[in-house]
Amino acid sequence: MIQFPIYTPVIPYQNGNVCYPPQTTNMFQCGNVFYPAPPTNISKELESIHKNYYPDLTKEEFDAAESVRNEMLYKAGKLEQLAKYGSWANYGGTFDKIKNNNDFKELINSKYLNSPKGFMRIMKNLNSLEEQRQKKLMPTPQIYGINIQRLPSLPYHKYDMDDYIKMLNNFIKNDKISDDLKQYFLYKESDKLDVYYTKLDELNIAENPLDILVEKF
Repeated sequence: MIQFPIYTPVIPYQNGNVCYPPQTTNMFQCGNVFYPAPPTNISKELESIHKNYYPDLTKEEFDAAESVRNEMLYKAGKLEQLAKYGSWANYGGTFDKIKNNNDFKELINSKYLNSPKGFMRIMKNLNSLEEQRQKKLMPTPQIYGINIQRLPSLPYHKYDMDDYIKMLNNFIKNDKISDDLKQYFLYKESDKLDVYYTKLDELNIAENPLDILVEKF
């Protein structure tokens, strides 16, 4: 049962003309302390939260801990709900854009990502890549009418989320790359935007893709 703390004033008690401080477990503590809120309205409050903010979850799913809920949603094939409620961030909008993408369907059903954690990993990464791309496409800052170009710019307008998904799918289907390297890349490198513009777009035409993956850019 969930208990929410409330701020409760502690009133000193009086015996005759003598006023005693509040009785607490800490001899140095006096004045106001925190007590658990009485659980009288908790069930109604939780029911309201469920109805208003998680209407597409069953009561069992809503009541479950995050890891348990994610497993339940994944096994039930409720990927939209998993994208929305599988972490502190809501990736429902991102999922809605790519849910019919065939490369995306292959990607999340691959042996590297076919789990609740794998699904959430790719959703987080794709959402992050799009945010990074939008920042890169922002107008170049100016000072006194002069463009300030900090670093050589890559063509960030060239690719979008569908391209990133296709590149990742082609990457995991490349039989010249070991499973260990694929696992490492998917979980450690696939959220870095510049990798797609400097490495992944060249893998399919490279004789030795390993040379490209380990090359610094």
